[in-house]
Amino acid sequence: MTRPADDGNGLVDLDTLGWHVDFDEPFQTHAAQGLHAARVAVAHNYLYQLTGTDGELMAEVSGRLRHQGDIPENRPVVGDWVAIKPSQSEHKATIEAVLPRRTSFSRKAPGETTRRQLVAANIDTIFLVCGLDDDFNVRRIERYLVAIQESGAAAVIVLNKADACPDLEAARVATASIAAGAPFHVISCLEDNGIDPLRVYLTRGHTIALEVDHHQPAARRRPSADPHGPAEGRPRPSHHHATRTDFDARRRPANRHAGHARTAALG
Repeated sequence: MTRPADDGNGLVDLDTLGWHVDFDEPFQTHAAQGLHAARVAVAHNYLYQLTGTDGELMAEVSGRLRHQGDIPENRPVVGDWVAIKPSQSEHKATIEAVLPRRTSFSRKAPGETTRRQLVAANIDTIFLVCGLDDDFNVRRIERYLVAIQESGAAAVIVLNKADACPDLEAARVATASIAAGAPFHVISCLEDNGIDPLRVYLTRGHTIALEVDHHQPAARRRPSADPHGPAEGRPRPSHHHATRTDFDARRRPANRHAGHARTAALG
């Protein structure tokens, strides 16, 4: 079985973008139809920014795939690998198919009690980032860990703002008690070498996502005049509508040490 080749100019490498041998066989049918492989980097409502052998393209789904999109799981999401038909006249493409997902991260759909909403796909490792400066809560971390485990990705707990924590040892002990074997790192981004412990995960072709604990401490919540009660008693709005995946570390100075690892913000 052969995987899609790059564009020959050295600027695009599907292995660097996270292509896995598991995609080889499912893609063969699409390759036989002259379709190209690409990965979803940014997902808007009905537009998608892709990156792959044809460079960066804006794309829409085909009519057939749009019809299948009535089932949410069939819609492309950030991290998906897709089979595309590039336009012959414009720098855009049509998404004809979504390849089977190796992993899939979902969360409760806003305003609904049972339906899950797919957020990102084909993530290898998820950094669960929690601050140590305010409302540090291991039970909340534990709930996140369950969601990550269900996604099929590996979890890494990142305890940030160590410089603002009054008792680091207690935080370490509490985290170890619920980590269930997941590695965890205590860091401070204010230090020049603060993120050094995380560099071991930033390897070529490895897709990493960030799940950030957005919980707002009760003392900082504004009082609410809502007739249904205080704001802290109601679900908070979703924060993943602008989810983005940074595939090319060379083009983003903030990630210049990422070693071509992919990152996606889930929260």
